[in-house]
Amino acid sequence: MAKQRKRSPKVDKVREIDVDNLWWPTVEQAGQRLGGNLQYTDFRDLSWEEANGILTFEEELLVRINESDDPDTTHDEILDELCEDPEGLFGLDLGVAKASAVQQRTNLPKVRGMREPHIH
Repeated sequence: MAKQRKRSPKVDKVREIDVDNLWWPTVEQAGQRLGGNLQYTDFRDLSWEEANGILTFEEELLVRINESDDPDTTHDEILDELCEDPEGLFGLDLGVAKASAVQQRTNLPKVRGMREPHIH
């Protein structure tokens, strides 16, 4: 007989975001890795050439996965390679780096209602 997963008590989830509390970090704050967030990558000064490099690199990785006889193993190998050389995708996941680069270069809004960076 299959083991039944214990269910958590029903709790109403409140997903209200006060956009007045959201802000873009200053260049100085971004350089300090946002209070210890070592995964933060500041794309503020990303050039089109660098953005295109990310797009090309991700496309090469996706082709490699898609043309592989064992896509899961190839994906794992790529993740290992990226751990050894995080500069390839700036430490971001496959797909996330491309989306972040395009978003920054085209100035797409990150969060509806979010204010622009504080300039000091």
